[in-house]
Amino acid sequence: MLSGQNIDPEAATQLIGDIYNKCKDSGVLPSEFAMCIKDLVKVSNDDHVPLSKVKEHIDEKTAKKKELEIKLENLKNEISTLNNQKSEIENARDLAMQQKKMADLEIKSYSNAKQVLDRHNLSIIEDLGRFANVVRCIAEYGYDPKKVLEEFNNIQHLEDKKRALEITTNVLELNIAELGRRESILQDKIFLHSETLPVYDELATLGFGSNELIMLRNLIVNIANSRDEYPPMAVKKFFEDIKTV
Repeated sequence: MLSGQNIDPEAATQLIGDIYNKCKDSGVLPSEFAMCIKDLVKVSNDDHVPLSKVKEHIDEKTAKKKELEIKLENLKNEISTLNNQKSEIENARDLAMQQKKMADLEIKSYSNAKQVLDRHNLSIIEDLGRFANVVRCIAEYGYDPKKVLEEFNNIQHLEDKKRALEITTNVLELNIAELGRRESILQDKIFLHSETLPVYDELATLGFGSNELIMLRNLIVNIANSRDEYPPMAVKKFFEDIKTV
């Protein structure tokens, strides 16, 4: 095959020796040499690069890969920086929202205090200094201003509680009066039934129980209905007829 390429035996021996030594120096086994040649040919065909330019092409790819790796690392650093900035901005936003909430509470407190003072013809601007002097005087007399305010709050609470108890007392008194009225009615009913109970006992002794009395009532009512009479009048007539028997 080498003779067909016009390579004389001595040059062929030199060529093979050089290839073997370079493979040995590069750590490429003779069995891998053909695969390496195949890979070089494939890279040359795929990327349309002459074999003589493959090394240069690979060096360019390697340099570009390193450049991309550097850009990727820079992007990672930028992302990390942006995340830190985002975290700082979020913390600043949360702090601003908290400060806004506190400011809203202070404004609401100021507005409520102003409304209370306005109802008593006091100015929060003109009379606030006087109020501060009152608090200072309370402290100078050895009293704790906070405890004094708590006592005033307790007084208001006790006043509210007193009014609630008065309302409850009035309701209870009305309930007691209603219960007294009902008790009187029940006492009258008990007295009435206590007078009629001996009569019912006597009738029961004679065999006139509740069933018999109901039967008698139904009989009189049926007779009254058949005669188109008013039942109470029929009862009266029934007993009048019995007296004449």
